[in-house]
Amino acid sequence: MKNISIALNVVLAVAIAVLYYLHFSSQPDQPIQVENTEQGQKGDVFIAYIHSDSLVSKYQYALDENEKLQKRATEIERDYRNRAEGLQREIQDYQSNVGSLTIGQARAIQENLGKKEQNLRLFQESARQELIEKEAGVSRELYNRITQFLETYSEENGIQIVVKFDPQSDVLYAGKGLDITDIVLENINKAYDDEKNGVNEKNTSAADTLSVN
Repeated sequence: MKNISIALNVVLAVAIAVLYYLHFSSQPDQPIQVENTEQGQKGDVFIAYIHSDSLVSKYQYALDENEKLQKRATEIERDYRNRAEGLQREIQDYQSNVGSLTIGQARAIQENLGKKEQNLRLFQESARQELIEKEAGVSRELYNRITQFLETYSEENGIQIVVKFDPQSDVLYAGKGLDITDIVLENINKAYDDEKNGVNEKNTSAADTLSVN
């Protein structure tokens, strides 16, 4: 249970690797010339990048969901501990009184304790699966939220590819002029805040404060 936060952050970081991975082979801050197979001519492909660790640590949706998951993990751990301690007390009582029981009584208690022990294991497995599914759900939702914004933002600003930039990515260098992390965070946090406050009106210009060119 103590590794839930770390595991969630890893899952979320992976989810942010959107659209494409690529190796930079051109000059910094310049569009890459690629062959346009449909038009039969060359054109400019504009690329931007985001810092995935910043999105994980500063996107309020991710922070809120991580807090919920931590709370649920704590509840499960407490419930499991109470069940385990209760079962242990019953086992100790049985061991203390087994000498005064008949064979039939002892056998019945043993069977009952065995069932409770099995139920405890099933509870543990069910709880583990619940947390895994919740983590996966958060990962999918995070991916959807970010890519939906990036689709609108990229269309408005003529960007064809958005990549993640961190020590685990294939990108070895990227000029700061291509970094759209802050504008992504600003917009997705605003949209999430509006959502929490019941604001139905959508942000008609998802990224009207910054252009990458």
